[in-house]
Amino acid sequence: KRMEHSTEQDNGVGHSQVLTDRITRTKSFKIVNLQIMDAYRIHQKMLIKKAQQFITQRNDEPTISKVKYNLYQDKLQNEEIEHAKTKALLAKESEKLEFALGEINILNKQLQREKNTFEEIFGHMQEKAEQGFATADQLKTKCSEIAIVCNRQEDSIGTKEIKIRQLKARLVKQRESHRQQLSEMAIKMEQE
Repeated sequence: KRMEHSTEQDNGVGHSQVLTDRITRTKSFKIVNLQIMDAYRIHQKMLIKKAQQFITQRNDEPTISKVKYNLYQDKLQNEEIEHAKTKALLAKESEKLEFALGEINILNKQLQREKNTFEEIFGHMQEKAEQGFATADQLKTKCSEIAIVCNRQEDSIGTKEIKIRQLKARLVKQRESHRQQLSEMAIKMEQE
């Protein structure tokens, strides 16, 4: 039975269904037990009434037939046997009920422990996830800031490269101009 309980518990939803089924069976057992006891009481009352009628008839009649006497005697013995059987069945079922209620109690405690453990682990994981999200947001912000700085630097580098090209072109022109001037001066000096 304990193996059945562990497999039923592993099923999660099946576990609560098993508990519900057991509680329903327990209620059914109690109802059947009460009905048996009521039937027994009614039957006892009927037997007492018959016995009283028998006594009344006996007082009215001087004798009773042996057949009737034996019939009532047999009925009484049968009732006592049936009562003993019912009582034994009731004791057996009560024992089963106590065992089942004990198991349900154990399973409820175990379920509560597992629930508490799950909630604790879930809380820690949620905390870590929130910290992770906060760190990710910080990293995104830093990356955005770095990207802005990089874009500015690229723009600045681009502007400087354009200026350098312009300066190089100017330098080339000035060199060319100086060469030309030097050539012209050299020609003038030769002519003089």
